[in-house]
Amino acid sequence: MKNILIKYGYKLFKRSNLLMISYNKYFLILKNMLDNSYFLIHNDLYLNMVLYKNSYFYFFNHSYYRKFKLNMVKYIKNLLRGFSIIIDIIGLGYYITKTNILKNLIRLSVGHNHCIYYYLPKGIFFRTKRRQIFLFSFSYFLLKNVSVDIINFRRISVYKLKGIKLKDALYKKKNWKKGVN
Repeated sequence: MKNILIKYGYKLFKRSNLLMISYNKYFLILKNMLDNSYFLIHNDLYLNMVLYKNSYFYFFNHSYYRKFKLNMVKYIKNLLRGFSIIIDIIGLGYYITKTNILKNLIRLSVGHNHCIYYYLPKGIFFRTKRRQIFLFSFSYFLLKNVSVDIINFRRISVYKLKGIKLKDALYKKKNWKKGVN
């Protein structure tokens, strides 16, 4: 690692596909090429200017490069592997079915006097049994949001333990009366 003191009159100009670094009389200017946002660093600072060169990125020190590399490896592994969630439906007369109307439409019958139709967004694949739904996606956040939406249609009742829950979730049943253990 090499520390560079930026002084007045020193010209620094580096450019990559995503980040442009230029030097002003007062500031070091970092410009993000994707959304044209600027970051200004005052020029009296010592900067670790070891620029780890990738074909698209410049990194200021080794810790940024290492974090980026680890996150990219995780992201690529998850793209190859994907994520899955199993949701259980517990209760007499509660069930879930796939409809023939649309490809990604499911029908929930969970104790209301009407059926609930839920349209799954693109990127979510599913299989249904009578009391289970298996959701699969490459995007963890999309999968988690969809599973929370489905669970919120009928949450588990802590007194009867009936409703919709994740397969691995554990719930403790509460007593009806206050003084009874």
